[in-house]
Amino acid sequence: MNQTILSSFSSELQKLAAVSSLTQDALGGVDPFGNWTSQYGQKAQQAGLSEGQHRKKQLVSAAGGLVGGAVVVPSAISGLIGAAQGAARSKGGIGARIAGAGRGLVSGAKEPMQLVHHGRKATKLLGSTAKGTTAIKPTASQKKSLDFVKQRATVGNAGSPGGVAPGKAMEAAKQYGKGSITPEAARAAHAPARTAYVQGVSQLGLGGAIGSGGAYVQYAKGRSAEKDFQKRMNSR
Repeated sequence: MNQTILSSFSSELQKLAAVSSLTQDALGGVDPFGNWTSQYGQKAQQAGLSEGQHRKKQLVSAAGGLVGGAVVVPSAISGLIGAAQGAARSKGGIGARIAGAGRGLVSGAKEPMQLVHHGRKATKLLGSTAKGTTAIKPTASQKKSLDFVKQRATVGNAGSPGGVAPGKAMEAAKQYGKGSITPEAARAAHAPARTAYVQGVSQLGLGGAIGSGGAYVQYAKGRSAEKDFQKRMNSR
């Protein structure tokens, strides 16, 4: 009896040793192309893992894709846009344009995460100030966030029903980080600042969904490819 249990346990360990670990599955899912995830699915199928084990590995891969997609996809797209803009703004020969593209690539790649960070801080500050009765003077850190969001706020959205006039929002936006911010100015500027913040969060969310779904599908494709191969070999 004990010998049977040990034999079964040993067999399971050998199967797991032949495939990727859950940590490798998660890290493999970060790759937006799913190359590693697909290979892990194929090797797991070769090892004859149970459906429950496959399910766990596939979900862990998808979790890795969620994190990787949220960071890699938006940053890559924003970086390419920044590179094109940097090259277009640069004056001089090909060397100057390449250098400008490089600076734009780095700056653009950081944009999505920075927008979420600064947008959250600016929205929180403006929201609390709008509810108060006295003006506040932003700290150096808060001023940096307000200045960052000011350049990206979509003030036109502030003119929606229940909001403030776009002109008033623009006027308030000019006060971001300059001296004291009054509750009235904060109320006018809060809507466009929040819009910019939500746009940043949405970019990360969409990228995460793409990465997670891609990793999940690629694992299944790896399993499917191995099943087809084994079927062809057995039919000979």
